[in-house]
Amino acid sequence: MEIFSSSQLVEIAHQFGTPIWVYSAEQIRKNIRELKCFDTIRYAQKAASNLNILRLMKDEGVMVDSVSLGELARSLRVGFDPKAEEVIFTADLIDFSTLETVIEKGITVNAGSLDMLRRIGEHSPGHRVWVRINPGFGHGHCNKTNTGGPQSKHGIWHTDLPEVIEIVEKYELKLIGIHMHIGSGVDYEHLTQVCKSMMNVIESVDVGGLRNLEAISAGGGLTVPYEKDEPEMDIQQYFSQWDEMKKLVEKVLNKKIQLEVEPGRFLVANAGVLVTQVHSIQHRPKDAADFILVDAGFNDLMRPSMYGSYHGMSVISQNDTKDRPIHEYAVAGPLCESGDVFTQHEGGIVTTRHLPQAQVGDFLVIHTTGAYGASMSSNYNSRPLAAEVLVESDGTARLIRKRQRIEDLINLEQKTLKIEDDLFNRYQYKLGDDEYRRALWAREQLCDGKDRCSLVPPFIEYESRQMIAPKFGISSCVIYKNFSTVMTSIICYIYDIFEYETHVSKLIADTYVVRFCKGKNEYTSFRAFKNMKPGIHQSWTNFVLVREPTERFLSGFINKCIGDANRENPCYNCDKNITCVLERQYESLQQIAQGKKFWHTVEDSHFAPQSWHCEMRNNYQNYTFIQYNSANTEEMINGLMNRFEELDVPLNVTANIANQVLSGRTFHATYKSKHRKRYEDEIRSSPYLRKLLTQMFFYDYILFQFPLPSF
Repeated sequence: MEIFSSSQLVEIAHQFGTPIWVYSAEQIRKNIRELKCFDTIRYAQKAASNLNILRLMKDEGVMVDSVSLGELARSLRVGFDPKAEEVIFTADLIDFSTLETVIEKGITVNAGSLDMLRRIGEHSPGHRVWVRINPGFGHGHCNKTNTGGPQSKHGIWHTDLPEVIEIVEKYELKLIGIHMHIGSGVDYEHLTQVCKSMMNVIESVDVGGLRNLEAISAGGGLTVPYEKDEPEMDIQQYFSQWDEMKKLVEKVLNKKIQLEVEPGRFLVANAGVLVTQVHSIQHRPKDAADFILVDAGFNDLMRPSMYGSYHGMSVISQNDTKDRPIHEYAVAGPLCESGDVFTQHEGGIVTTRHLPQAQVGDFLVIHTTGAYGASMSSNYNSRPLAAEVLVESDGTARLIRKRQRIEDLINLEQKTLKIEDDLFNRYQYKLGDDEYRRALWAREQLCDGKDRCSLVPPFIEYESRQMIAPKFGISSCVIYKNFSTVMTSIICYIYDIFEYETHVSKLIADTYVVRFCKGKNEYTSFRAFKNMKPGIHQSWTNFVLVREPTERFLSGFINKCIGDANRENPCYNCDKNITCVLERQYESLQQIAQGKKFWHTVEDSHFAPQSWHCEMRNNYQNYTFIQYNSANTEEMINGLMNRFEELDVPLNVTANIANQVLSGRTFHATYKSKHRKRYEDEIRSSPYLRKLLTQMFFYDYILFQFPLPSF
């Protein structure tokens, strides 16, 4: 069955270029409907993890399985709700970054090893868990897709169930599910064996150990025909065997449970194709097949090279191919690699296909590539990732992933910031020779520029909140713990002076009433602000209040780690220990900077370097920085109002702002806190703490021209 017409694919190739992945939304929906007999369909997103495909799954009532921190990030971004079990995390180990996320978000975990189960228990007693059991045998269309038996790394060995229950009871974990997945490709004899093994698992455990059980999972690996003579899978037979087994389990437990299925390939494989273009025909002697060389390689579609997988192929020409003679071809890609061949058996044995005579410029379509195609792509040979297109039911082709650019690859490898001479020169000019030499010494001690650099890098893309007052050409990016609440209110005031003075009596006390000015003047990024009216930002004055980094950290610590100490897991459960908080926060910032942590805590938002905010990587030169610390509030606010007056903000308005700010107390103010002196003294007396602060905020000191702490 062809899901796309030739003319449709040619049009997409001309519009978006090749190679290109093309998916059918309607075919995915059809595949989902075939599995509606199961209580829960949980999509194994590793098959195709594009956000738009995940969103389609969610809209169709499908839940999702995630096997990495990145897949969790995708699931949460789309809106899968952990509390409703819409997303779970499945693995055989769990690193600390992922552990932090599953605990913070309350994500149910499917543990494939005893050590993983134990780690969950130690760090999150009472957590909801599944266990993945290896029944002692497996099955797959090749050895690399067999996920059961003694040669497989996956799953807790079936004879280790007593230890599973021991760990569950010790940490009061809620064992809500049993999962068993033996590999890819359904064999009905193996299916009967798997069902019996699931029943054996249930019967081998005391019913009390399964008191919280809510579901069992049939796993995935549902068969998809790749070759024309392969039969379609009998879903009803597959479901009936599992449903019968579910009823037996319910009888043993004396309660109803859910039956889950975990398809990946089945939902998307036959919904996708890879469209490539022919760039060369390599002629070979008569006793060997010619090669069709296309612009996609195993960096795009890995399955033939990795597994020896078969994929159907067709040739599309600008002219009709019906009258072209059939030739025997091997099909290969552009990589500098002998194994870059799409027609091969497992073990690298090159085989051939019978295809219409191909010509340079033709399109060659590789079929049934919706699963484990784009999601397994790489940048081998420094080749960018291909674009992806989703074709809707009405035939509309929508770009769902842009083609990666070579610049994107290179940018990942460049140093985040090489401190330019002029930046240090400005630091020297502002603070003098002594501070300049101390800054150079500190950088040399903490970062030798080669393999060792303990400094948290600047300019990581993080958060941006851009407030605007168009009448006066003023914008302000607000940063947590930098007078942010009051600054928000000030910009709201001058955004619409009449409305503000009519409805707001006190600038500070009423901040939350007008915060965000009802959404009229807040943009989440500098880019969104610029798009409001092309070019307008160039003539505006863009203010950012920057704060002395140590004071900013101390303010955040007192506010969030002491003032909000009743929050759940506040400040890493450090119990107001500033050394503990600094150490944990430093680790967290490094994980974010290295791309190992995607979900940001309250602490991250309040302690992240100021250069991470406001899209400063691209806009540092566009900002007017106003230095702020609690000792110079009056100087700062008067200076800011002078700048406002230069931009035609009325004198009575600037006077009103200055008067109210200087006579009131800001929200979350900490400079008069009884705790402040104690922790200031602790930092002052500890070279270790000052060194940590320097490692975390070195670039904030340099970029915004504050004296560095000594250590």
